Amino acid sequence: MAGIRIEGLHQAYGSVIALRDIRLEVADGEFLSLLGPSGSGKTTLLRILAGFEPPVSGRIFFDEKEVTFFPPEKRQAGMVFQNYALFPHLSVGENIAYGLRAAGASRQTITDRIREMLELVDLPGFAERDVHTLSGGQQQRIALARALAHHPKVLLMDEPLSNLDARLRVQTRVQIRDLQQRLGMTTVYVTHDQGEAFSLSDRVAVLLKGAIRQVDTPLSIYRHPADLEVAEFLGEMNRCLAAIQPSTGGFMCISLDGAGITASLPMDQCTGNLDGNRVLVGIRPESFGPPGHFNLNGKGILEEANFEGERWRLMVRIGSQVLLQHWPSAWIDRMPARGEPFGFSMNPATWNLFPATENQPL
Repeated sequence: MAGIRIEGLHQAYGSVIALRDIRLEVADGEFLSLLGPSGSGKTTLLRILAGFEPPVSGRIFFDEKEVTFFPPEKRQAGMVFQNYALFPHLSVGENIAYGLRAAGASRQTITDRIREMLELVDLPGFAERDVHTLSGGQQQRIALARALAHHPKVLLMDEPLSNLDARLRVQTRVQIRDLQQRLGMTTVYVTHDQGEAFSLSDRVAVLLKGAIRQVDTPLSIYRHPADLEVAEFLGEMNRCLAAIQPSTGGFMCISLDGAGITASLPMDQCTGNLDGNRVLVGIRPESFGPPGHFNLNGKGILEEANFEGERWRLMVRIGSQVLLQHWPSAWIDRMPARGEPFGFSMNPATWNLFPATENQPL
C-alpha cells in the first residue's frame, strides 16, 4: 500500500480558481474523506490524484514517489466513479477483467482474479450475470471489484453511493469500510454527505471554495470546527450573539442576547481570538434535552413541533430568540401544544464560540 502527499496544489480553469494551495498527507492504510459542497473542488482534487487532469502547479507523491504527471495507468490507483461506469454490453466478469486484459494479464490470472474479487465483495458466482440485472448496490460492489482487480496501492472513490436509496447507502458504506479495513488500503473518498464522511473515515478534510479549511478526525471536526463557515456546513446550528463577562480561573460568563440564559465556559472554548466583549455562539440542535438532563435548565414557549420518526424537530421561543431543538422521540411522552410553556435543558460544553463581527447576519 502507499501513503499520499500533496504539496502546494493549484488548479484553475481560465479565470476560475478550482483549488488553492492544497497541502495534505494521507497515511498508509488511512481512509480519508474529502468533504465539501458542490463546487468546492473535491472531485477536481480526486481527478488530479487519479491522473485524469494535470494541476497548474504543485506536486503529488504516492509512497514517496512523485506521480504528478504520470498517466492514470502508471499510478497504481483504483477509481470508483459516481455512476459506476460499468459496460452494459459486458458481463460482470468481463467488467472486472477489463483493466487486467488491457494490461496484458494472462487468461489464468484473469480467471483467478475475477473469482477473488467476487468473493471479496460477497458476490460469488456472479461472473456470468448481465450488469443490467444487478441492483444498484450490487453494481456499486462490481465497480469496486473492478477498481481493486489490479491490486492498486491507492483507492479513489467519487461519491459512489449517491445513486443509492437512503437505506442501501447505510448498508453499503458499512461494507465499504469493512472491506477497506480488511485490505488496509489507502483510500480517498469524495462526498458532500457529512454523515457518510463521519461514519467511514479515519480523518476528514473539509473543502470550501477550493481550499482545505480543516483536517481532523470526524469527532474533532464536528465538536471543534475551525471556523463559523465550517461549523455551518457540518450541520444545522443556532446562532446567537452573546455578551462576555470575565470570570475567574480561566472562565468567562456568556449571556445569550435576549434569552435570559447565562453559562460559565472556559476561555479556550472559543475558536479564534476574542475581540471585545461580544461573541457569536453556535448551538447544535441536539445539545438540548429534557429539564435536568443537561446542567443548564431553561423555559420557553413551543412555537412548532414536527415529528420525524426517530426525533422531534422543535422550534422554541426563549425571550426574543427562537432556537431549533432536536429531541429523540423516546424522550417525549406528551408533546405540549403550540403556544404552551416548554421546559428544556442545555449542554453549554458543546457550544461553539466564534469571534463576533459587525457583518454577521443572524
